[in-house]
Amino acid sequence: MSTTMATKHDHELQLAVEQELEWAPEVEASRVGIAVRDGVVTLSGQVTTYMQKVAASKAAFRTRGVTAVANDIVVHYPGEKPSDSDLALTARAVIDANSAIPRDQVKIEVRDHFVILTGQVTWDYQRVAARKAVSNLSAVRGVENRIALKPRP
Repeated sequence: MSTTMATKHDHELQLAVEQELEWAPEVEASRVGIAVRDGVVTLSGQVTTYMQKVAASKAAFRTRGVTAVANDIVVHYPGEKPSDSDLALTARAVIDANSAIPRDQVKIEVRDHFVILTGQVTWDYQRVAARKAVSNLSAVRGVENRIALKPRP
């Protein structure tokens, strides 16, 4: 593909990603910048929750022609952020309140508002439920899910 053709395709893809973000109600599209090069989309800007950052990536991937996404969006919280200790307490409470997650099987570590989940559960839906539970907390900047599945015979 010639440089002119590639540039035209990238511009069309950028417009398509912009439209997809406009249709994603969980993302403030006006806060997200989009750059495209050879089918690779780079997202930038600032959003107010980690879930908006994740939703922006998902919207970009839903766009036909996108081959990869680099999500450089920064999560910036309005107002005063809770401490890591407060966030850890809140994360523990939402994990414990979720009946899909076995009690005392998931450990939580918080570093600079990034949550790291560890432990072992029997089913994958339990791993997913734990990640979703803490991802929705307002002060979370990112989640790393290291929860393992228990080996089954």
